[in-house]
Amino acid sequence: MSYTGKNIDLSKYEKYGKEKEAVELSKVDVNLAMDFSSIQKRVETRLKDLNKIHNTFLKIAPKIEEVKKGYSELKNVANFEQKEVNKYYNEYDKKAKDLGIDTKSTVFYKEYLDVFNKIEQMEDIIADLKTRL
Repeated sequence: MSYTGKNIDLSKYEKYGKEKEAVELSKVDVNLAMDFSSIQKRVETRLKDLNKIHNTFLKIAPKIEEVKKGYSELKNVANFEQKEVNKYYNEYDKKAKDLGIDTKSTVFYKEYLDVFNKIEQMEDIIADLKTRL
């Protein structure tokens, strides 16, 4: 690729003893050929990759918002349920003792343990969502 009709500053050649002078490019053949294609291809590939990721994100963005909203509404539910279960357990245990019944020998106790386990699962899910959102 040649360019003509412009002035070029030859100051970089001063150290070789040449005088600084402006040279008209029409009198000198200047070749500025450089391979820019590798950069172009890389940028095009990265743009394509980013567009793909962005389009995927745009498709799932409503679901992410749905998850955030659900998390916001339910993040305290495990604590609430744990308090309710403990309150109920304490009342039941007191009544059972008054009647001379060991709470741990009742059907209620097995149900209590099952609900307690589910509340722990809820806490695990809430903690996981908290770290991911």
